Amino acid sequence: MKNPYDKIEAHPSEVSFGGWQRFSVIALFIGAIISVPVERFISEFKKDRESRWIPIVEFWNHPNQKSYNHLFEKKSKSDLVTREEPNLRDHLQSFEAGIKESDFRTKVRESEQALWSTLTGKGNNKVVRGKDGWLYYQAAIDAITGRGPLLAEPDSVTKDPDRPVWQEALPVIENFATQLKDRGVDLMIVPIPVKPMIQTEGLGASGIIKHPDQDEFYTRLREVGINVVDLTVDFEHAKANGDVFLKQDTHWRARTAKMAAERVGKEVEKYPWYQKQEKNFSPTFDQVERSALGDLVEMLGLPTDQKEFYPETEIIEKVLDPQTRQSVEGDLTSPISIIGDSFINIFEEPGLGFSDGLEGMIGGGFSSHLAADLKLRLHTLAINGEGATGVRRMFASLPDNVVRSKKLVIWAIASRDFLLSESAANRAGVYWRDVEFNTESETIEPPVTDDPESGDLILSGVLKEKSAIQDPTKTAYSEAIYSTIFEGIKVESGEYYDKEAYVFLWAFRDRKFLPSANLQPGKRYRLKLIHMNERPELSRKTQLDDLIRFDLDRLFAIEIE
Repeated sequence: MKNPYDKIEAHPSEVSFGGWQRFSVIALFIGAIISVPVERFISEFKKDRESRWIPIVEFWNHPNQKSYNHLFEKKSKSDLVTREEPNLRDHLQSFEAGIKESDFRTKVRESEQALWSTLTGKGNNKVVRGKDGWLYYQAAIDAITGRGPLLAEPDSVTKDPDRPVWQEALPVIENFATQLKDRGVDLMIVPIPVKPMIQTEGLGASGIIKHPDQDEFYTRLREVGINVVDLTVDFEHAKANGDVFLKQDTHWRARTAKMAAERVGKEVEKYPWYQKQEKNFSPTFDQVERSALGDLVEMLGLPTDQKEFYPETEIIEKVLDPQTRQSVEGDLTSPISIIGDSFINIFEEPGLGFSDGLEGMIGGGFSSHLAADLKLRLHTLAINGEGATGVRRMFASLPDNVVRSKKLVIWAIASRDFLLSESAANRAGVYWRDVEFNTESETIEPPVTDDPESGDLILSGVLKEKSAIQDPTKTAYSEAIYSTIFEGIKVESGEYYDKEAYVFLWAFRDRKFLPSANLQPGKRYRLKLIHMNERPELSRKTQLDDLIRFDLDRLFAIEIE
């Protein structure tokens, strides 16, 4: 039988190419594959040697500083991670993070996000875009729709074996209250409602939305003697006079922060000791108009020249010291300490916006207005993104005599941190840990490290340990400092007598690692230092501190080489 296709030059399903055609198609295919990595290689190679990160080189560079940082971060969150050297998993995970955080990839990601946002009107895995320009933090939505704080999640073999060890919020908070009570200090918790609880119209809802476990959670805290000031109803009533949250930011509006301060102030006034307390503060006030784009717009990851969102303007009432006409300075000797997160820092700390490029504290936030209402100078510790554990750890590190001199700790924190379940909390970087209190006492005045006779304090030392540094593109804060321990100390200038030094350095700013984040253990560095208390604004920066040392002064490196 003859083949019916013998007389046909080519089967209809076949395509025939000549030699030059085959070569052209292959060249185009290979060019498309290698063009991006080649372009990236060129862009990275143009940088100076210290900031250069070339994937084809770094993939084989194991272990390296990034993989060590990745391992340190895991160890800080889980006692089950005990290895001292990064394994292949650590290396590959840190390599992947390096790919994502590069300047080259950032530009591509920004362009992709801008196109996606324009075509669909959607956000990303961090930000939900609602109606009429409302933006919402995904973690805040998870806090009111998720499993909640009282029902444990089932375990799974598919979970990362290096994942952070989960500790429930309730027992950690109860233990903290007990630690304070043992030192004669009362605890007041102010869980600040988050935007999707109150500003529900952007989500197509009305009224307020609460997690079903919220009221029971607060009731359990009250049962162990904690004064819980729930602001949910106050926010609902305030909404009748206008929005209580910024549209493009996770935080409350300036007038809402002032209203919350008034509410908390009335609760403080009920304590018998307050009535006997000498009042030492009679502030003056000033109104300023300030603008900021909003942290949720930043989390969207759009190009810097985007035209879709514009800064929101706020009228901020500043609380001023009558003598200096400057914002109110904190007082470590105050009977009241305020600890919290970025809800305390907004309208206070210029790094969160609303500074309009001006230097110095703004002085229009919750803590300033509470000081004005109570007519007392207050002591404030607030760390962006670390309201659950980091700020408690910082408070616990204060000298024992300072802690025992307090009458009340007011812990004002976004309520989402209390309400997130394990998986959602891990995604948001919220971890609950017990803290250890300092048992050493010392004079309240900071030690002098920079006096005219001795000159600058300049030490050299070998880096012994460093705290974990998170990926700045995945955190809720744009800047952070981190702690280190140096040994083999040699004093070049000034006075210093300890054999080790406990030093903080910049980790990242504007979500970009700084050269000071890349110090390598075992190497000697020269440091120009000041005492941390000489820069009060540092108490409001996110502090990545896994190396708490009560026996050493807290120093900050203003220069390193």
